[in-house]
Amino acid sequence: FFEQFVTGDLSWYSLLLGKEGASPHWCPYCPLSKWEWNVRDHTKPAPWTIAMLIAMALDKSKKGSAKLGVKREPYWEWIPTLNFIWPFVHHLIGLGNDVLEVFGVRVEFNVIRLEPAEQRLRNEHLGMDEIIERCREALKAWEDSVELDQQFKSLGMARDIAKRGKDAGEIVTALKALDDWKAI
Repeated sequence: FFEQFVTGDLSWYSLLLGKEGASPHWCPYCPLSKWEWNVRDHTKPAPWTIAMLIAMALDKSKKGSAKLGVKREPYWEWIPTLNFIWPFVHHLIGLGNDVLEVFGVRVEFNVIRLEPAEQRLRNEHLGMDEIIERCREALKAWEDSVELDQQFKSLGMARDIAKRGKDAGEIVTALKALDDWKAI
């Protein structure tokens, strides 16, 4: 008896796990989407198991994003998902990106002195991440909702406001419109 392991890049993992083409959008190890796993300190769900992947592949009641990237049953059902070894190069790329980001922030705050107007604009930009995340959550809730027809009009209006928005105030107004459709 011997235990089998798989190594390769993330698209190879996705292919073997029945998630062809999903590697840029869905985590091969868990059910999170790119938008969910890119949130710092996100809640880590239970990892995929072969049984979970098979069940999702066979579930005909779900379509599109509700399938969480699963398109078919895994090719190698006898190899547990925990035996898919994380590609070290992806870890290094992630660490390298983090180092560059921290370096840029340190240079910006310790070497380059920002004018008050520049600092205000930067802070407004940082606040947009929270607004964007709230919009993503609202969109996901809307997509999962049963009452899409009633909510479509309000959400479409909010989207149009956000597209026309030239400052944070108009986007906040759009978010308030999004809250209105939740009350429907």
